[in-house]
Amino acid sequence: MKFDLNQPIVYCDDWAVGIPLIDAQHLRLFEMIEDLRLAVVTKANPAVVTKVLKGLVEYCGDHFECEQMLMQRIKYPTLGSHMAIHQRFTDQTLQWFTEHQKGTLNPVDVIEALLEWLVSHILENDKKIAVCCHEKGISCEQFVSVSDVIVTDEEGSAHCSCRPSLEVGMLLVFLPMLALFCWFAFYQATGMSLIVSAVGTAVFAALFGLCVVFVRATLHAETRQLHLAHAKQLADNMLASEIAKHVAVMDVENVD
Repeated sequence: MKFDLNQPIVYCDDWAVGIPLIDAQHLRLFEMIEDLRLAVVTKANPAVVTKVLKGLVEYCGDHFECEQMLMQRIKYPTLGSHMAIHQRFTDQTLQWFTEHQKGTLNPVDVIEALLEWLVSHILENDKKIAVCCHEKGISCEQFVSVSDVIVTDEEGSAHCSCRPSLEVGMLLVFLPMLALFCWFAFYQATGMSLIVSAVGTAVFAALFGLCVVFVRATLHAETRQLHLAHAKQLADNMLASEIAKHVAVMDVENVD
Protein backbone atom coordinates (compact mmCIF):
# COMPACT_ATOMS: atom_id res chain seq x y z
CA MET A 1 0.00 0.00 0.00
CA LYS A 2 1.07 3.59 -0.61
CA PHE A 3 2.23 5.42 2.47
CA ASP A 4 2.28 9.17 3.04
CA LEU A 5 3.71 10.27 6.38
CA ASN A 6 1.52 13.39 6.36
CA GLN A 7 -1.71 11.44 5.87
CA PRO A 8 -3.45 9.62 8.75
CA ILE A 9 -3.52 5.85 8.65
CA VAL A 10 -7.14 4.76 8.26
CA TYR A 11 -8.36 1.20 8.64
CA CYS A 12 -9.95 -0.22 5.48
CA ASP A 13 -12.96 -2.54 5.59
CA ASP A 14 -11.35 -4.68 2.89
CA TRP A 15 -8.86 -5.79 5.53
CA ALA A 16 -11.57 -7.36 7.69
CA VAL A 17 -11.07 -11.10 8.20
CA GLY A 18 -14.61 -11.75 9.40
CA ILE A 19 -13.64 -12.92 12.89
CA PRO A 20 -14.65 -10.21 15.42
CA LEU A 21 -11.77 -10.82 17.84
CA ILE A 22 -9.08 -10.83 15.14
CA ASP A 23 -10.55 -7.82 13.35
CA ALA A 24 -10.68 -5.83 16.60
CA GLN A 25 -7.04 -6.63 17.32
CA HIS A 26 -6.01 -5.74 13.77
CA LEU A 27 -7.81 -2.42 14.13
CA ARG A 28 -5.92 -1.78 17.35
CA LEU A 29 -2.62 -2.52 15.59
CA PHE A 30 -3.41 0.03 12.89
CA GLU A 31 -4.32 2.56 15.59
CA MET A 32 -0.99 1.96 17.30
CA ILE A 33 0.86 2.42 14.01
CA GLU A 34 -1.03 5.71 13.61
CA ASP A 35 0.11 6.68 17.12
CA LEU A 36 3.68 6.03 16.01
CA ARG A 37 3.15 8.13 12.87
CA LEU A 38 1.80 11.02 14.94
CA ALA A 39 4.76 10.79 17.30
CA VAL A 40 7.12 11.06 14.33
CA VAL A 41 5.21 13.86 12.57
CA THR A 42 4.94 15.99 15.70
CA LYS A 43 8.60 15.28 16.52
CA ALA A 44 7.63 14.02 19.93
CA ASN A 45 10.13 13.38 22.67
CA PRO A 46 12.17 10.20 21.96
CA ALA A 47 10.74 8.73 25.16
CA VAL A 48 7.26 8.95 23.63
CA VAL A 49 8.41 7.16 20.48
CA THR A 50 10.04 4.50 22.65
CA LYS A 51 6.82 3.98 24.63
CA VAL A 52 4.66 3.74 21.49
CA LEU A 53 7.09 1.40 19.72
CA LYS A 54 7.46 -0.81 22.82
CA GLY A 55 3.68 -1.03 23.20
CA LEU A 56 3.34 -1.94 19.53
CA VAL A 57 5.93 -4.71 19.79
CA GLU A 58 4.27 -6.16 22.91
CA TYR A 59 0.76 -5.98 21.43
CA CYS A 60 1.96 -7.74 18.26
CA GLY A 61 3.21 -10.59 20.42
CA ASP A 62 -0.07 -10.82 22.34
CA HIS A 63 -2.07 -10.71 19.11
CA PHE A 64 0.00 -13.49 17.56
CA GLU A 65 -0.48 -15.72 20.60
CA CYS A 66 -4.21 -15.10 20.57
CA GLU A 67 -4.46 -15.81 16.85
CA GLN A 68 -2.46 -19.01 17.28
CA MET A 69 -4.75 -20.19 20.07
CA LEU A 70 -7.70 -19.63 17.76
CA MET A 71 -6.03 -21.64 15.00
CA GLN A 72 -5.33 -24.42 17.50
CA ARG A 73 -8.97 -24.28 18.58
CA ILE A 74 -10.23 -24.84 15.03
CA LYS A 75 -7.37 -27.28 14.19
CA TYR A 76 -6.04 -25.04 11.43
CA PRO A 77 -4.17 -27.31 8.97
CA THR A 78 -1.13 -25.04 8.38
CA LEU A 79 -0.73 -23.75 11.93
CA GLY A 80 3.00 -24.50 11.97
CA SER A 81 3.84 -22.42 8.89
CA HIS A 82 1.61 -19.57 10.10
CA MET A 83 3.39 -19.57 13.46
CA ALA A 84 6.75 -19.46 11.66
CA ILE A 85 5.63 -16.29 9.83
CA HIS A 86 4.63 -14.75 13.15
CA GLN A 87 7.99 -15.67 14.68
CA ARG A 88 9.97 -14.10 11.83
CA PHE A 89 8.03 -10.86 12.14
CA THR A 90 8.39 -10.89 15.94
CA ASP A 91 12.14 -11.18 15.51
CA GLN A 92 12.03 -8.24 13.11
CA THR A 93 10.08 -6.03 15.54
CA LEU A 94 12.53 -6.85 18.34
CA GLN A 95 15.39 -5.90 16.04
CA TRP A 96 13.69 -2.58 15.27
CA PHE A 97 13.29 -1.85 18.96
CA THR A 98 16.94 -2.67 19.60
CA GLU A 99 18.01 -0.35 16.77
CA HIS A 100 15.75 2.38 18.16
CA GLN A 101 17.43 2.11 21.54
CA LYS A 102 20.80 2.48 19.82
CA GLY A 103 19.55 5.52 17.91
CA THR A 104 20.07 3.93 14.49
CA LEU A 105 16.42 3.36 13.55
CA ASN A 106 14.48 5.41 11.02
CA PRO A 107 10.87 5.37 12.35
CA VAL A 108 9.45 6.29 8.95
CA ASP A 109 10.90 3.13 7.40
CA VAL A 110 9.44 1.10 10.28
CA ILE A 111 5.96 2.55 9.82
CA GLU A 112 6.05 1.81 6.10
CA ALA A 113 7.32 -1.74 6.70
CA LEU A 114 4.71 -2.36 9.41
CA LEU A 115 1.86 -1.29 7.16
CA GLU A 116 3.11 -3.27 4.18
CA TRP A 117 3.62 -6.44 6.21
CA LEU A 118 0.37 -6.21 8.18
CA VAL A 119 -1.85 -5.60 5.16
CA SER A 120 -0.12 -8.33 3.15
CA HIS A 121 -0.31 -10.79 6.06
CA ILE A 122 -4.01 -10.15 6.60
CA LEU A 123 -4.93 -10.56 2.95
CA GLU A 124 -2.68 -13.54 2.20
CA ASN A 125 -2.76 -15.45 5.48
CA ASP A 126 -5.26 -14.34 8.12
CA LYS A 127 -8.26 -14.39 5.81
CA LYS A 128 -7.61 -18.10 5.30
CA ILE A 129 -8.44 -18.66 8.97
CA ALA A 130 -12.02 -17.51 8.37
CA VAL A 131 -12.17 -19.67 5.23
CA CYS A 132 -11.09 -22.66 7.33
CA CYS A 133 -13.85 -21.91 9.85
CA HIS A 134 -16.47 -21.82 7.10
CA GLU A 135 -15.21 -25.08 5.58
CA LYS A 136 -15.42 -26.77 8.98
CA GLY A 137 -18.86 -25.33 9.73
CA ILE A 138 -17.52 -23.20 12.58
CA SER A 139 -19.15 -19.81 13.18
CA CYS A 140 -16.61 -16.97 13.09
CA GLU A 141 -18.99 -14.76 15.09
CA GLN A 142 -18.44 -16.82 18.26
CA PHE A 143 -14.86 -15.55 18.62
CA VAL A 144 -15.36 -12.15 20.24
CA SER A 145 -12.97 -12.15 23.21
CA VAL A 146 -9.73 -13.90 24.13
CA SER A 147 -11.62 -16.29 26.41
CA ASP A 148 -13.48 -17.58 23.34
CA VAL A 149 -10.30 -19.01 21.79
CA ILE A 150 -9.01 -20.79 24.89
CA VAL A 151 -9.17 -24.54 24.34
CA THR A 152 -11.30 -26.13 27.08
CA ASP A 153 -10.31 -29.24 29.00
CA GLU A 154 -12.72 -31.38 26.98
CA GLU A 155 -11.44 -29.99 23.67
CA GLY A 156 -7.87 -30.31 24.84
CA SER A 157 -8.44 -33.96 25.66
CA ALA A 158 -10.02 -34.51 22.27
CA HIS A 159 -7.18 -32.63 20.58
CA CYS A 160 -4.65 -34.91 22.27
CA SER A 161 -6.70 -38.07 21.89
CA CYS A 162 -3.98 -39.66 19.72
CA ARG A 163 -1.47 -39.64 22.57
CA PRO A 164 -3.10 -42.26 24.83
CA SER A 165 -3.42 -44.58 21.83
CA LEU A 166 0.26 -44.14 21.06
CA GLU A 167 1.19 -44.79 24.67
CA VAL A 168 -0.98 -47.90 24.84
CA GLY A 169 0.69 -49.19 21.70
CA MET A 170 4.13 -48.58 23.16
CA LEU A 171 3.15 -50.33 26.39
CA LEU A 172 1.79 -53.32 24.48
CA VAL A 173 5.17 -53.71 22.79
CA PHE A 174 7.40 -52.81 25.72
CA LEU A 175 5.68 -54.60 28.61
CA PRO A 176 5.77 -58.14 27.14
CA MET A 177 9.48 -57.72 26.48
CA LEU A 178 10.00 -56.44 30.03
CA ALA A 179 7.90 -59.26 31.46
CA LEU A 180 9.86 -61.87 29.51
CA PHE A 181 13.15 -60.49 30.73
CA CYS A 182 11.96 -60.23 34.35
CA TRP A 183 10.46 -63.72 34.21
CA PHE A 184 13.72 -65.21 32.98
CA ALA A 185 15.78 -63.35 35.59
CA PHE A 186 13.32 -64.20 38.40
CA TYR A 187 13.16 -67.83 37.38
CA GLN A 188 16.93 -68.18 37.21
CA ALA A 189 17.50 -66.39 40.53
CA THR A 190 14.86 -68.15 42.67
CA GLY A 191 14.46 -71.51 41.05
CA MET A 192 10.66 -71.29 41.59
CA SER A 193 8.22 -73.04 39.34
CA LEU A 194 7.42 -71.56 35.94
CA ILE A 195 3.82 -70.77 36.91
CA VAL A 196 4.72 -68.91 40.12
CA SER A 197 7.48 -66.89 38.47
CA ALA A 198 5.24 -66.08 35.47
CA VAL A 199 2.43 -64.81 37.74
CA GLY A 200 4.84 -62.68 39.76
CA THR A 201 6.34 -61.20 36.62
CA ALA A 202 2.91 -60.42 35.14
CA VAL A 203 1.87 -58.59 38.32
CA PHE A 204 5.10 -56.58 38.28
CA ALA A 205 4.68 -55.67 34.60
CA ALA A 206 1.06 -54.60 35.16
CA LEU A 207 2.02 -52.39 38.11
CA PHE A 208 4.83 -50.86 36.11
CA GLY A 209 2.48 -50.10 33.21
CA LEU A 210 -0.04 -48.45 35.53
CA CYS A 211 2.72 -46.27 37.00
CA VAL A 212 3.76 -45.14 33.50
CA VAL A 213 0.18 -44.23 32.56
CA PHE A 214 -0.37 -42.41 35.87
CA VAL A 215 2.82 -40.33 35.55
CA ARG A 216 1.96 -39.42 31.95
CA ALA A 217 -1.57 -38.39 32.89
CA THR A 218 -0.25 -36.25 35.76
CA LEU A 219 2.25 -34.48 33.51
CA HIS A 220 -0.43 -33.89 30.88
CA ALA A 221 -2.78 -32.37 33.48
CA GLU A 222 -0.05 -30.05 34.79
CA THR A 223 0.85 -28.95 31.26
CA ARG A 224 -2.81 -28.29 30.54
CA GLN A 225 -3.15 -26.12 33.66
CA LEU A 226 -0.07 -24.12 32.70
CA HIS A 227 -1.54 -23.54 29.24
CA LEU A 228 -4.85 -22.34 30.64
CA ALA A 229 -3.09 -20.10 33.16
CA HIS A 230 -1.00 -18.57 30.38
CA ALA A 231 -4.08 -18.01 28.23
CA LYS A 232 -5.87 -16.34 31.16
CA GLN A 233 -2.85 -14.10 31.76
CA LEU A 234 -2.86 -13.17 28.08
CA ALA A 235 -6.54 -12.26 28.27
CA ASP A 236 -5.91 -10.14 31.38
CA ASN A 237 -2.98 -8.36 29.71
CA MET A 238 -4.99 -7.52 26.60
CA LEU A 239 -7.93 -6.34 28.71
CA ALA A 240 -5.57 -4.11 30.70
CA SER A 241 -4.20 -2.73 27.44
CA GLU A 242 -7.69 -1.85 26.24
CA ILE A 243 -8.52 -0.20 29.59
CA ALA A 244 -5.32 1.85 29.45
CA LYS A 245 -6.21 2.93 25.93
CA HIS A 246 -9.66 4.18 26.97
CA VAL A 247 -8.22 5.93 30.04
CA ALA A 248 -5.70 7.72 27.84
CA VAL A 249 -8.50 8.85 25.51
CA MET A 250 -10.53 10.14 28.46
CA ASP A 251 -7.49 12.02 29.79
CA VAL A 252 -7.02 13.73 26.42
CA GLU A 253 -10.70 14.65 26.29
CA ASN A 254 -10.55 16.09 29.82
CA VAL A 255 -7.53 18.19 28.89
CA ASP A 256 -9.35 19.52 25.85
